[in-house]
Amino acid sequence: MRHVAVQRGLVNAEHAARLTDREALDLIFLPGFTTATLITDISGRGVGMDVVRTNISELSGQVLLESQLGEGTTITLLLPMTLVTTRVVLVQVGTQMFGLPAAGCQGIVWVYQSDIYPIEGQSTMYYDGRTVPVVTLADLLVIEARPLFALDERMPAVLLGDGQRLVAMLVERIIDEREAVIKPVGPLIERQRVYSGAIQLGDGRVVLLLNPMVLLQAASGIWGTPAEAPTEIENQYHLLIADDSFTTRELVRSILQSAGYQVTAAVDGRDALDKLRTHPYDLVVSDVEMPRLDGFQLTASIRQELGLKELPVIIVTSLASDEHKRRGMEVGAQAYIVKSQFNQDNLLRTIEQLLGR
Repeated sequence: MRHVAVQRGLVNAEHAARLTDREALDLIFLPGFTTATLITDISGRGVGMDVVRTNISELSGQVLLESQLGEGTTITLLLPMTLVTTRVVLVQVGTQMFGLPAAGCQGIVWVYQSDIYPIEGQSTMYYDGRTVPVVTLADLLVIEARPLFALDERMPAVLLGDGQRLVAMLVERIIDEREAVIKPVGPLIERQRVYSGAIQLGDGRVVLLLNPMVLLQAASGIWGTPAEAPTEIENQYHLLIADDSFTTRELVRSILQSAGYQVTAAVDGRDALDKLRTHPYDLVVSDVEMPRLDGFQLTASIRQELGLKELPVIIVTSLASDEHKRRGMEVGAQAYIVKSQFNQDNLLRTIEQLLGR
C-alpha cells in the first residue's frame, strides 16, 4: 500500500513511513490509488473505493476496512437508519456555527491544557487507554478563532473516527444536539467535500453540516486540508501521439492541447520511434494498427531498444479483445483504451494519473 501510494505520487515517502497499519489501509481510498498494472476502459483508474467512500460519506455514513494477511479483507458500509432527518451536534468556532452528524461522532470530552502533549510534532492526549491525536476544527477549516484555552482551562473536543482510529477535535463550544432535516447545498459549496449539506435553525439561520470522514482524513494528514481551494497546476508536459489516421490524430491532438499539454504528432510507429530517439517526451499515446511499425511493436521498442522503462504509454485502438489487451500489457503499455468506448474525460484522467498529477 505505502509503496504504491508513494510511486503514484499520492503521498511522500517520509509521510508513508510514519503511517500506522490502519492508516496505510486507508490509502486505498485516495483518489488515483490503484494496484492495477494496466489501465483499461473500466478498471485501473483508481476511482473505485474513492467513489464509494465519497458517496457513503455524503449520506453521513462510514466505510470500515478490515484486512488480515492470508485471510482476506472485509469492507463494512454503515448508513444512517433514515436519510430524511438525522441527529446533529451543533458546535461553535470563533463567530461561526457548524453541524456534525451525531452518527459520525464517537463522543464528546473535556480536554484540559495539561492533558495535551506533543509526540513527533503532533499534539496528542491520552484517552481510553491509548494515545489520540488532537486537532482543532479551526485549523482544519482554515478559519479564524480564539487561541486555544483562551476562555477557560478546558475545551470541549468531539471524538471522530471508529473503534480503531480516533481523533479529538477541539471546538470552542458545544451548543446543542437536535434532530434536523438535511438540505443539499449549491454546486459552489459542493466542491468543498468537507460540507455535506445544510440545516436551518428555528430562527432562520442556516448552518453548514460538516462531513466527519473528510475531517478525519484531513486530521490524519493524508488528503490535506479539505478547505483548501484546488490550485491550478501549470502544465509543461510534452506528449507524443502516434496514429496513421489524420482525423484521429488531430482529434487527440486538439483534446490534449486544449488541456494545456505540448503535443507532437507522428504519422506511424516508425515516425514515433524516430522522434523518441531525438527528443524526450513525458508520455506516448499510440494506435495499434499502423504501417511500418504497429503500436505493439512501438511499445516493445520503447522498452527494449530505447530502454525507456518508465515512459508511460497509452494504447488507443479499435482492437477490443482480451487477447489484444493482454498483448498490450505484455509489451509494456500502462493503459489500453478502446476507440469505440473513447471518452475525452477518461483519456485526460488516465494521462493525469500516469503523469502523477
